[in-house]
Order: sequence, then structure tokens, then C-alpha cells
Amino acid sequence: MSGKRFENLTSIQLAVELKKAPVAYFSIGSLEHHGLHLPAGLDAMWIHQACLAAAEITGGVVLPPTFWGTGPCLSGIENLPGSLLLRETTIRTLILIFFRYSFRLSRLRRQNKGILRR
Repeated sequence: MSGKRFENLTSIQLAVELKKAPVAYFSIGSLEHHGLHLPAGLDAMWIHQACLAAAEITGGVVLPPTFWGTGPCLSGIENLPGSLLLRETTIRTLILIFFRYSFRLSRLRRQNKGILRR
């Protein structure tokens, strides 16, 4: 699945993948306490694996996972070891940046059509 991972692709490989399927998967998950037996980044790890599996089936690329959640929570997890939470406004800004970037990915794909035909 490493062929779908954005961080492993050159700009030409990225253009090739996006020509096949103009999709970029973005995973975001909490970095929080999950008990003594599970890693803090479990949520993002699971969704990132799901994105990689989806990209194998449908095409596209997978951006690196984002390990941040929002807080404070009613459960009080923000006070437990391993919990690093951001304000909801910060997460919204991150998501908006991703959507703007996805439009740049689309433009990159269109601009590289000449390279892909060589």
C-alpha cells in the first residue's frame, strides 16, 4: 500500500495516481488516553488504515494521518496521560486547509497532463 501514501510519492508519481483517480483521503483521529493497554494514537491509526484500504480499492492517494482531537470532553479524558487535544476551531481550520489543498491537488493533476502523456 505504500504506493498510495502521499508522503512517499514524487510529484510525477502523485500526478499519475491522481490521473487514475482524483481522490485524496485525509484521516484525522484523536490523540487521547485509551486505557493502559492501547496506544494514544489508536483512533488515527485505525482510520488511516481504512483510508489506505479504500485507496487500494477506489484509487487516489492517502495523506499522512493527523493525530489530533478536540477537547475538553465530558468524559474528562483531556486530564489523562496521553491525551493531547486541540480547540475545535483549530481542527476546523486544519480541515479547511485540507480542502483548499485538495483543490490544489486537482489543479496539479490538470497541469501535469502533458507530463503524463510523454
